[in-house]
Amino acid sequence: MVNSRAGVSSSSGSSSGSSESGSGGKSAVITLTEDNFDSEVLESKDLYLVEFYAPWCGHCKNLAPEWEAAAKELEGQAKLGAVDATVHSGLGEKYGVRGYPTIKLFVAGEPTDYQGGRTADAIVSYMMEQVDKHGVPPSIDEMTSQDVMQDKCLDRRGLCVVAVLPDLIDGGKDGRNGYIQTMIEVSKKFRG
Repeated sequence: MVNSRAGVSSSSGSSSGSSESGSGGKSAVITLTEDNFDSEVLESKDLYLVEFYAPWCGHCKNLAPEWEAAAKELEGQAKLGAVDATVHSGLGEKYGVRGYPTIKLFVAGEPTDYQGGRTADAIVSYMMEQVDKHGVPPSIDEMTSQDVMQDKCLDRRGLCVVAVLPDLIDGGKDGRNGYIQTMIEVSKKFRG
């Protein structure tokens, strides 16, 4: 996604999900189209910040790496999507896009204009406020491998708490769920 928006050709023709980022890895930004917008955004319970962009737009090209960095940092909390509004002009018209980039927050399918900063830090800060405001529970991930640990803790900034919980045999399902609920409540208090 970042390469294609920065004017570098990309072989990624994905109409759903993530595309390739400028670093050669999988992009955390969801590529949105007229075919998948309803199912990905409007019917989703996730908070979505959607950028409507034009490939030739200089401001959009400058925003692309910031958008990617913010999307990576927000994984598991909220989603960032991007619509090429020159290709999917019906979406641009539907949501009143008159300039590029236009950014809108979607909560339960309802759009609101985003007027915040255009840096990864500003985008993440805004979205974490929205996550707290709308009661989105924090992500609690089970560490099943070194790769999960790398992705969920070491490659992200911020606090990562690792807890070793009693086995299901020792504490039972209710005991384990109690620990997890406590972790969720504590992480709500200290996240972001």
